[in-house]
Amino acid sequence: MQYKFRNWLLYNLLGWILGVVLLIVLSDAASVFQLSSIKWVKGFGMGLGFSFMQSFYLRKIGVEPLKWVVFTTLGFVFPFLLEDVLGFIRVIEKEVNLIYYSMLFLGLLVPIIQWQVIRSKVSLSVWLIRNYIFWVLSLLAIMLVSNRTYLSEYPLLMFIINLVLILLPSVLFSIITWGVLFKPKHSIVKE
Repeated sequence: MQYKFRNWLLYNLLGWILGVVLLIVLSDAASVFQLSSIKWVKGFGMGLGFSFMQSFYLRKIGVEPLKWVVFTTLGFVFPFLLEDVLGFIRVIEKEVNLIYYSMLFLGLLVPIIQWQVIRSKVSLSVWLIRNYIFWVLSLLAIMLVSNRTYLSEYPLLMFIINLVLILLPSVLFSIITWGVLFKPKHSIVKE
């Protein structure tokens, strides 16, 4: 079977977009119920959307779609749930934004949880290293999105830059994981 990078990229882009939409919808729904400070719903929306679309392509190589979605979504939820619990028990202030720390934690947790689904196909160290690179680069993209106040005079330019930076992580994930999942030298696919 022939695997195409553009298809993997497309599934990741669509998954990232779906994740962002679910993140926004679930965050707004939480606000309606006066629960806007709860952050785990953001991780749930992002993880569900991203992994759901990936699962359609990954099933071609024998990955169980439901397991992939559940494990990946849990990986996305846990750091934010931990942040919510720490805020609830007053270890940290609820208003403190720990997104940068959560992203670094996600970078370790998500690939370890995902690896439970693909463990017979790829080594943990390869999957963890490649994914951690993705999460660090994604964190840098988030930092760039949140630190562009100097462009506020140019709304169209800000929109374009935001759009590129929001979609960039899915492109990075596609590039970084392609070699592990589908390339003949490192492929998890058994010919």
